[in-house]
Order: sequence, then C-alpha cells, then structure tokens
Amino acid sequence: MKISDILEQRKQTHGEFEKVARLDTELFSTFNTYHNSNLSDEQYCAMKMILHKIARIGCGNAQFIDHWRDIVGYATLVINELEERNATPTSNL
Repeated sequence: MKISDILEQRKQTHGEFEKVARLDTELFSTFNTYHNSNLSDEQYCAMKMILHKIARIGCGNAQFIDHWRDIVGYATLVINELEERNATPTSNL
C-alpha cells in the first residue's frame, strides 16, 4: 500500500490533518491552562493522548470505534497505575 493510500484512508477515519492538529493544539493548550501539576508522567501522557483522540473524533469519523477503544485504553493504563500506587501491602498475620 502506498503512503498516499494510507493517508487518504486515515483522512476518512481521523479527519483532515490540519484540522485535527488545530483542535488537538487548542484542547491541549486549554488543558495546560487549567490543570494542576500533580499529574504523573503517565497521567500527563495519557491526557495528551486522550485529547488527541478527542480531536480525531471531532474532526474525523466519530463512529470509528478504535478512537473510543484508544481512549478507554489510555484511561485503563492510568487506572492501573493508580491502583498499583495506592495498593497497600497486606500482612499475612
């Protein structure tokens, strides 16, 4: 498959690159204006990726299920991180 074919296919599911880039930048800029700084690197990265997926949904095909699965996946990674971090060791007494 040629790169031009892949780009056209992605345009149908993800939207026009220029529009996605603009919305992604605006969403992330707004997030950075208001968020507090207590996010872990993993949480911050997940937020960036979730906002990027939201930009793709907004500019592309909102019915493309992989966008939604990706959001759930990034959120699940954060949940796993929090559960692991907040787990209290139990005694075997």
